[in-house]
Amino acid sequence: MNKGNKRYPKISHALEMIVLFWTLQIAFIAIGRLAGFPFEILEHPAANGLFNVLAIGFILSRGMKENNMNFRELFSFRAFKIKLLLPMIMIVAGTSILISEIDNLINLFLPAPAGFRAVFSDLISTASGSLLVIIVSPLTEEMLFRGLILRGFVWNYSVKKAIIGSAVIFGLFHLNPWQFIGAVILGIVFAWWYVVTRSLWPGIAGHALHNAIPLIMGLFQVEIPGYTFYIPGAFQFQPLWFDLLGLVLFITGNMVFNRMVFARKR
Repeated sequence: MNKGNKRYPKISHALEMIVLFWTLQIAFIAIGRLAGFPFEILEHPAANGLFNVLAIGFILSRGMKENNMNFRELFSFRAFKIKLLLPMIMIVAGTSILISEIDNLINLFLPAPAGFRAVFSDLISTASGSLLVIIVSPLTEEMLFRGLILRGFVWNYSVKKAIIGSAVIFGLFHLNPWQFIGAVILGIVFAWWYVVTRSLWPGIAGHALHNAIPLIMGLFQVEIPGYTFYIPGAFQFQPLWFDLLGLVLFITGNMVFNRMVFARKR
């Protein structure tokens, strides 16, 4: 990614985007309630999806205007080698396992509110909810955080700072300490994929897979304590073998992915 004259966004702009996104969300909810919508908007996946698209769409359009670039110039949807899918799946699966255990550790010292985990599970249990978390959110969030914010950061900072900075912004976007570390880790992974492939598709695919894992585990009726189910009022870690599996998948997947990518560039 060449560093030309375009310098939007910088870190201050990215933070403004987060504030703007949540301000727009609040405004949409307020308008919906004033209009007398016959449902609780915060619990309705279709409404959440619409608000997500409208808010991020507005921010992205502003990004194109600030950079004086059209959609195709700013957002890269290059094809990538299908053979990269296997190591990508390994990385996402391993990351999911490790993030889950980190989340368990955080909850030991800072317990999440009752029903916090159930919100995502309930959301993905419906067709409209699954569409939101597996398709809408990965597409819009990757375009915002990797397509606009990361790209702007690479123009302004070193690649290392751009990757870490955009990942931290992605963590802050979630507005809660229980998702922050996981979002930062995933943000680093997806940012690296974007940097080395010059395409948003790997991040979108990885993001969608990560969000779909609870649904996949449920379909195959896989039950792992501390990962797929939790005993109310009790604290538990995942089995040691499961944590080791996650670590092996993460390390091996990254080794294979990087080898394939850099071998292709020689």
